[in-house]
Amino acid sequence: MIGIALIAVEVFVIPGFGVAGISGLLMVVGSLIFSMLDGVKWHTYQWGGSGGSDLLDALGNPAQNLAIGIFGSLGLFFLMMKYLPRLKFIGDTMLPGSLERGNGSEGDHTSDRVGMTGVAVSNLRPSGKAEIDGEVVEVLSEGVFISKGEGVRIVSEDGMGITVKKSSS
Repeated sequence: MIGIALIAVEVFVIPGFGVAGISGLLMVVGSLIFSMLDGVKWHTYQWGGSGGSDLLDALGNPAQNLAIGIFGSLGLFFLMMKYLPRLKFIGDTMLPGSLERGNGSEGDHTSDRVGMTGVAVSNLRPSGKAEIDGEVVEVLSEGVFISKGEGVRIVSEDGMGITVKKSSS
């Protein structure tokens, strides 16, 4: 608990990665190792005497298990990142790494609709819908209010939308 508190102090209070962070990390790793320690080996250890098991022998196996667990999980993580997207049933659920060129619209209408006329099917204040060439599209007026049913003419179109103004006819 003290190790986690020291890491939290390092992250939120003390800038950088210093004594509190390293001490907290060592305490957390030490607590993991001591939690895996065999109680029989620990109790038979004779402090400073002979005849009992060595302290490094008692701590060696838990430390080895912790290292195998950490590095094994990192290795499996990198293998999964490399090979899992190649599986068909996983690849079908993931987005592709790159997208094809384009602006996201279904068709390239950027130049062929400029100058076309239509009818506003909703009030344009300044955005709304208009029917142009039999297709209802989202449009944006040039800042003026256009009532429903009035004629509109496309003045520009880009990847962001269609700009219209009130048609004189």
